Amino acid sequence: MRTASIILITALLVPIVSRGQDAPEREESSQSIATLQAPSASLADTTKPPPEFVPVEIEPEVLVKKEPVYPALALKAGIEGKVWVKSWIDEQGMVRDVQIIRSDNDTFNQAAIDAAKQFRFKPAILNGKPVAVWVTFPFKFKIGKSDSLKASSPLSADSLLAFIQDVVHGKKIDKGRLEKFLQPDAQAAVGGSLRGLADVLSTQGRMRAALGVPGNTISCFHSTESDDKSAMAVLIETQDTKGGLHFQMICVYRDSAGRWRIRHWYCDQKVYQKPVSL
Repeated sequence: MRTASIILITALLVPIVSRGQDAPEREESSQSIATLQAPSASLADTTKPPPEFVPVEIEPEVLVKKEPVYPALALKAGIEGKVWVKSWIDEQGMVRDVQIIRSDNDTFNQAAIDAAKQFRFKPAILNGKPVAVWVTFPFKFKIGKSDSLKASSPLSADSLLAFIQDVVHGKKIDKGRLEKFLQPDAQAAVGGSLRGLADVLSTQGRMRAALGVPGNTISCFHSTESDDKSAMAVLIETQDTKGGLHFQMICVYRDSAGRWRIRHWYCDQKVYQKPVSL
């Protein structure tokens, strides 16, 4: 399974250094553990997070790090980005809480949180005693030249996204692929219209065009599985050739043979525009 590169910021203005497989790149950082008076270790309430800034004599040291798993669909779609997290490190060096403070793409957020929770630290020291602090560091998701995604299920994330990409790009879908990826009763809902998904993808028309036309790209997506691993929802944002954004949701279920197959495809007919940066 492909893992993302990781960059760690330590306190006291140490530069960020890439630790991934790609060539190292350096960035200047102004992040540090700054100064607010912390309660003494004997009186501190360990059930509450520390102040935003705590003075330390010795900064926390990473003992165990965990590289985040690169989201399969993001890897296949070629999406890269960086997620900054803030972690509460307690007096034992354990991670008590993780918060997202900035993200290039929400697709990576959960992978960053899951990885950050598995870090272990040598705790920060103040007056010769360990103290709880917040530390901030980024996870960098960057695809290497030789990266590939291996199938992990009868209908893998790899092949599922390839099918979805072809639909969004307006490509013709042959009957064999429709039978492989769609449940027999799969439906397409576009605006107020409901129609068999196989029929929509086999013909040209308004509903087919709403799902995708040549020139469209997938700009963002998010997928989540049910607790029992029997269903999955895929939310995608697509961008047309004029820069308009479209939102779609795809419901995927496991059939009796354990194969992932699409049952519903919902498409919002509204066209949105990206906010203008001031």
